[in-house]
Amino acid sequence: MIDQLLQFGGSLAAILALFLLAGWLKLGGVGRIDGPEHAMALASEVDLHFAPRDVIVDREGRAAILFDGAAVMLLMPHGNKFVGRVLGPAARVERTGEGLSVHSGERLHRPVEMALDHEEAEAWFARLRALD
Repeated sequence: MIDQLLQFGGSLAAILALFLLAGWLKLGGVGRIDGPEHAMALASEVDLHFAPRDVIVDREGRAAILFDGAAVMLLMPHGNKFVGRVLGPAARVERTGEGLSVHSGERLHRPVEMALDHEEAEAWFARLRALD
């Protein structure tokens, strides 16, 4: 019985140590886009030749849409980081009550729900639909 309690206590201590180590290393958590400049920097990490002129960032910083005059890039969460995809013909955009729902067209990625102001959502919805 004592051996089992010691093993249980040791296991709990190891889990707590891993939890604290992950926090110290800043692992996990939720990534956030801190504004248009941060979104542009993330986009340049994805594609050096993508030069965005217009950017819209979700109210909570969970996603962004960038437009460079010819192409549109969607920055979306992937774990606690972000991935960017230049939207192609398979991409879909829908207007929702809170903003936009954007799907990159890739089966591995779920649609990205973007919380936007009504005017922003309408303007970007029209812009994205015009690119079809």
